[in-house]
Amino acid sequence: MPLKKWLSCMLCAAAVLASAAVFAQRVSAEFQKIYPWDMVIFTDAGVAFWQTGRLYPRGDDLADLYKPGAPVFKFPPPYQLLMAPWLTDGIPAHFYLGVRVFMLLLYALAVAWITARVLRHMAPAAGPCSRRTALVAFVAIHALLSTPFINAFGLLTAEIPILFLLVATIALLDRYPALAGTALAMAATAKVYPAFMAVAACLAQRPWRFLAGLAAGGVLFAGLGLAVFGLEENRFYLTRVLPLLLQEPLTPHAHNIGWAFFLVQHGIPLHTAATLAKILPGLMLAAALAAGVRARQRAPQQRLAAQAFMLVAMLLCLRNYWLQYHLLLLVPTIVIAGHLLERRRWLAFGLFVLVLLSLNMDPSWYVLLVQHSVALDSLDQATVLRQLQEDGLSATLYRYSFSGWLAYWYTECRALVPWVLGCILAGMLWRTPPLRPGPVHPGTA
Repeated sequence: MPLKKWLSCMLCAAAVLASAAVFAQRVSAEFQKIYPWDMVIFTDAGVAFWQTGRLYPRGDDLADLYKPGAPVFKFPPPYQLLMAPWLTDGIPAHFYLGVRVFMLLLYALAVAWITARVLRHMAPAAGPCSRRTALVAFVAIHALLSTPFINAFGLLTAEIPILFLLVATIALLDRYPALAGTALAMAATAKVYPAFMAVAACLAQRPWRFLAGLAAGGVLFAGLGLAVFGLEENRFYLTRVLPLLLQEPLTPHAHNIGWAFFLVQHGIPLHTAATLAKILPGLMLAAALAAGVRARQRAPQQRLAAQAFMLVAMLLCLRNYWLQYHLLLLVPTIVIAGHLLERRRWLAFGLFVLVLLSLNMDPSWYVLLVQHSVALDSLDQATVLRQLQEDGLSATLYRYSFSGWLAYWYTECRALVPWVLGCILAGMLWRTPPLRPGPVHPGTA
């Protein structure tokens, strides 16, 4: 084997080991935290149900009580089926520890499953240092260093099981469409927005089986939620909570990293961004359907790209979302990486990696850079605050700390990463000729 390949392999191995060490340190730090914020909200709701018979808090102003980011349980009743059975006598001593281990296993399985799905349609390995090896190394590094995962794992949010169920939907769609529909039904009854992925029916070779599994799974999980939590809580959710969630306004919030709020932060009027956010879901649904119809009779690589595009479109339909939602972008990033590596587009792959780094940037990084600014050190605090009020953070950073300004934009532009991924996937579907199909399996031709 040429020396260059050996050096590349060694470099990849060292990068994976270093990423694993960072991952272990970050995960162990999360294990030491006592109360994961989101899971505390979920468990408090479960405990309250067994004590009072109410899963959802009531109040005079429900719009304020259930506003975006509010610390109340506002998921469908079936989501509590994962927790309430364990909370009849309060929260067990090691409950959060068990949930953390479970979440780690789900994450590992989701990453391995979607990676195997992409590898299945790549050319066979010609040796230990092949494009398949490069993809595995990329996935390992990207998954281990994923800031969205650490955020989701720290809070124990619903996005980790949602990621697993969406990966199951994608992986099972061709050969086991009924199971794929059931997996999607579980995700959609646990948290509403995954229902968007029902558009994947136009990709299925046997769409009626997918839709039958989706309907049967929906009836099953909704029925279990009705049986356990009763008619009144289900009625309250469907008639009072769900309408508020579907009509929630675009919300200025420090942790909101949605594309619409990004526009508001950078000069677009709030009402204009809110109007765009209302129009976009219809456009995204049409684009997802067009992608599915175009890819239905094409090679498996393009079909997988269409499913990844649908997932990105689903995320873009959300008016408000937080950092952990970017965990779902793991699927399209792996699909795109496999596409670029298969075609040996190394420059494009390098640029793609630079784009992905913004997903893992932390805002504290540019704060650290600013702290070393000589120009800012020469100013008193009152002057700095006045500059921030008059010119905004971006202009102030540009004036006094150019490195901090670059890091700021690199981090803040992560709100636009779903758009970048969507454009790449659209290019794969509309402009790239199909590769030769990989191994043909029943139902994937």
